[in-house]
Amino acid sequence: MYVGDFRDPASLQEAFAQARRLLLISTDNPGPDRVLLHRNAIDAAQKTGVDHVLYTSLSNPDATATCHVVADHAHTEAYLQESDIPYTILRNNIYAEPVPMLIANAFHNQPIELPEDAPVAYVTRHDLADATAHLLMHGGYINEILDLTRLEALTIT
Repeated sequence: MYVGDFRDPASLQEAFAQARRLLLISTDNPGPDRVLLHRNAIDAAQKTGVDHVLYTSLSNPDATATCHVVADHAHTEAYLQESDIPYTILRNNIYAEPVPMLIANAFHNQPIELPEDAPVAYVTRHDLADATAHLLMHGGYINEILDLTRLEALTIT
């Protein structure tokens, strides 16, 4: 096992030294700190000669978004695309697992508070993990952006 700290670029270089493919999963630090940590990982991957970086992003990232998570992913995607490392960006759609929490009150005869209902192609984390593992094992999709989602969009109502 190799251990690296996103805040310590030297430790990332040591951890990535033997890596051919690297899965960069977004950190949970919001705002500029998250982007800096992602850049540290991308820079370390580049310095150690990683052949291919796969980055877990989200659907429709937008650098001008007021939601930090959405903007952070857009900034990280841009930095990765500007690097010299072959990459694949995995844009994960909205997870299906939280949906039961949205409707839980209905089981207790309580009002349901939902965001504006629109069709969403929810995807399970298990399906995303399967797709990501396949890409890590087999490679391909170099310098491409993949939208990982279901084919059918559903509404909660």
